[in-house]
Amino acid sequence: MISSGGMTDDYNSVSPKMTAHIRATLDHVAREEGADAEFKLKRYFYAIRPLLALQWIYERQSLPPMNLQRLMSGAQLPAEIGDAILGLLWRKLAEGGAMN
Repeated sequence: MISSGGMTDDYNSVSPKMTAHIRATLDHVAREEGADAEFKLKRYFYAIRPLLALQWIYERQSLPPMNLQRLMSGAQLPAEIGDAILGLLWRKLAEGGAMN
């Protein structure tokens, strides 16, 4: 069992915060797209995955899977955010990256 470490936030207050962080990350991707030829899509997954992992931990009190698609399948995200993350995954694949 994973301890909350004395955190006072419960799931109801954490989930909206997490959703806001994910949305802000995706908005940042949309603003930067095409602005920099050396744009690294991968760096946004470095922000998205930990946020989804936190949600997993708060909801299940267990360690999250490493695979992003499995992690997303267990997350309760608004459809627009889930679709946006999947879009980023497809772009990563098109650029020659792995889907996990």
